[in-house]
Amino acid sequence: MRDRACRTIWYPPARIHTRERMDDPGSDHDLVRRTLGHLALVNRILSRVRTLLLRFVIRDMASRGVSQATVLDVGAGGGDVGLWLVREGARRGLSIRVTCVDSDARAVAYAKDRVGRNQAIDIVHASLFEVEGQWDYVISNHVLHHLRDEEIVGFLEHARRICRRRILWNDLLRSRLSVLGFSAYSALLMHGSYARADGLLSILKGFRPRELRRLIRASSWRGRACVGTLLPGRVYIVGEIPECGGARNAGDAPGYDQSVRNSLAVSSSMR
Repeated sequence: MRDRACRTIWYPPARIHTRERMDDPGSDHDLVRRTLGHLALVNRILSRVRTLLLRFVIRDMASRGVSQATVLDVGAGGGDVGLWLVREGARRGLSIRVTCVDSDARAVAYAKDRVGRNQAIDIVHASLFEVEGQWDYVISNHVLHHLRDEEIVGFLEHARRICRRRILWNDLLRSRLSVLGFSAYSALLMHGSYARADGLLSILKGFRPRELRRLIRASSWRGRACVGTLLPGRVYIVGEIPECGGARNAGDAPGYDQSVRNSLAVSSSMR
């Protein structure tokens, strides 16, 4: 009983689904652009998305001896994550081509300005369910909390059709500690945009690991994907299509990268 009370204190018991100011088509254009700039700073300092991309994309390419790959960045916002990935790959002798997709025309325009004439990045105005094609990696950063549970399952199924190698989706861990930490950070560095208010709201729209595991079990990624956490306040899904094909359990999937196989075993033991 005491453990349950502690969890309730530190972890809000359920997600909320309130719309953020950035998601309002009528929100101020200048404030939206300033918010996208602030979010790029969050991605760089707090999101840990670069750590995850190094671990699950760049190292995966290096370990398999692959020098070229295609990446779909869903809900790419200002395009800063894709731009970093292309540059980091090039620094390591890897050719990575990124398609950045966002359903907000304002974010698409901002991303085009930011990316400039970089030939390795395509900016596309579309929703995540409209995208068709094939990519080696399908990634997202801080997108899942904008979706309801049934939409996340649909996103998992759609990704299964368009992904050749691996999905990597990073999002927010729902906790009061995350709220307190972001409140302090944003009070210092985020003024004159929607980033502070929307960021605090986003945390309350975020996830506990068991919730994402439940959604994975409801999809065709069951046995192929796992959930992990990172400080500060991040939770992510990584899923892999084994090169050997057909294997559905961590123990009998030689095509899995060892880090994914280990994560799958841990995830299975926590169900």
